[in-house]
Amino acid sequence: MGLDISYYSKLTPLKCAFDSDGEPLNEDGTEMDYDTYHKPYRNPDFPARFEGLEESIVYGYEESGSFRAGSYGGYNIWRESLAELAGYPKTETEFHGRIQQSYAAGCWAASSGPFWELIMFSDCEGDMGTPVCLKLAKDFAAFDARAENHSDALFYERYRYWRTAFEKAADGGCVSFH
Repeated sequence: MGLDISYYSKLTPLKCAFDSDGEPLNEDGTEMDYDTYHKPYRNPDFPARFEGLEESIVYGYEESGSFRAGSYGGYNIWRESLAELAGYPKTETEFHGRIQQSYAAGCWAASSGPFWELIMFSDCEGDMGTPVCLKLAKDFAAFDARAENHSDALFYERYRYWRTAFEKAADGGCVSFH
């Protein structure tokens, strides 16, 4: 198992009915093709990231893409490197009963900053709306040169995937963690 990311640009609300399982239906009553719409999910632990989206609305989109962010553990290692790149201080945190130092914990202790909305978000599910994507796209652009010089080439490869996702979603779209 791991974390997959999808991104969408230029979302437009679709008028549709739903079947008994909550799946959207075309006007003729048939199920919509999954590749033609996005039904966003509001993570209840991070409701502010959902700004600009509605849970009860199914959206069409102009452009979409996706990538694998890695295993959950791999994503958290990458997120730790992102927090270090952003300049968050190493901060003590408890993880599985052990005390350790973590740059991500430094971000979690903050209330804003570079990449804060991403680092301080679920590592498994939820959608981020356009305003959050716009802010994160700016963060990725601002830190690109530093990220490119990172000692781990894989870090920058993943950084570019994330940057593309947020730049595309900043155009009236969203980023979906699933």
